[in-house]
Amino acid sequence: MVISFFCCNCGRKIETANAAAGTTIVCESCGQPASVPPRPATGPSTTPGVTATRSPQKAAGSGSNVGCIIGAVVAGVVLIASFRLMDAIADGLGIPHALFNTLVYGGALVVSLAIASKAKGKK
Repeated sequence: MVISFFCCNCGRKIETANAAAGTTIVCESCGQPASVPPRPATGPSTTPGVTATRSPQKAAGSGSNVGCIIGAVVAGVVLIASFRLMDAIADGLGIPHALFNTLVYGGALVVSLAIASKAKGKK
């Protein structure tokens, strides 16, 4: 079986034997070290005496989705709690409700995406 991946330095596609999984090889294109990804745990190993294992993952609640959760909560609060207020403001400004709501909801979406991307960047 062959493992295919891309060199993180030059972007060239590299193919190597399955036995090289989890090791570092030298890219033939740029001459830099390239880490071969570990073999995926798709079931029992076909190699005698070798047991398939999963790669380590973060524990639940480790903060990987905190930004998305916070963003969703903020957007939900803005959408639900301010509907009547937004209609009153739109009436006062003489702006059609649909346009005003689109601007406010779009702003909430931008804020929630910014929070999520900032949280993701802290990994």
